[in-house]
Amino acid sequence: MLEVEKYLTGAEYHTDLWAATENVVNRMEKLAKKKRDLVVRFRGLLKRAAKVGFDQTADRMVRPEGNGIYAIGDRHGPLLRAAGFYAEDTRKQTFVLMEFYEKSGKENKKPQRDILRRIAEIRDNKGWRLIDE
Repeated sequence: MLEVEKYLTGAEYHTDLWAATENVVNRMEKLAKKKRDLVVRFRGLLKRAAKVGFDQTADRMVRPEGNGIYAIGDRHGPLLRAAGFYAEDTRKQTFVLMEFYEKSGKENKKPQRDILRRIAEIRDNKGWRLIDE
């Protein structure tokens, strides 16, 4: 069972973000030790996307990857991605970030497709829970 915490939430955000502590938050912190500027930029991108709303983002920052899974990233910058799904399909106001990863190229290769497939399985099997502080 993956634990998910509130990451970017509140009145200033059009889309609330929840994040899997182990897979997103900890991985960003670990990568920030080596590539601080990239991670700071990526966190800024997440914040901007959440403020305006994922449905209003420019340059396709939030891209559908099939099966109700989406990847978030700067399509013109480094190949950092956070992937997840909407907590409720109809309202699309809360997005659950399940994985954070680097891509080696523009196209999804087998490791990225496996990540996206695993996210869908976690969602479908309800293999996550919100840790409300």
